[in-house]
Amino acid sequence: MTKQEFEKKVGYEVTPEAYNLVEYIYAWYPGISARGGKQEVAYLYKAFGTPIFFDMKPRAEENMWAVLEESKHKASFPSDWKDENMTSESLAEQNAEMQDYLGR
Repeated sequence: MTKQEFEKKVGYEVTPEAYNLVEYIYAWYPGISARGGKQEVAYLYKAFGTPIFFDMKPRAEENMWAVLEESKHKASFPSDWKDENMTSESLAEQNAEMQDYLGR
């Protein structure tokens, strides 16, 4: 989902930082469905704003690593790659790298 597509769904512009967090949750949170997920994250954002996405981030990250472990690829990532204090930009980079790595 692009930033423009998300903004159209919520009806207003969002900051790049907020969008990067939403995109990360959209990609990795296990409760977001493969079908209808765009509408789900748009609803959550409109109803609760970014705080709910910050609350969802640990579970999304946990799921991302579980997917990697399941695909037997985790060992090829440096151990310091996972950082609890990631910036919005590094979160977006990590998400893109993981998506590419897993062929999504």
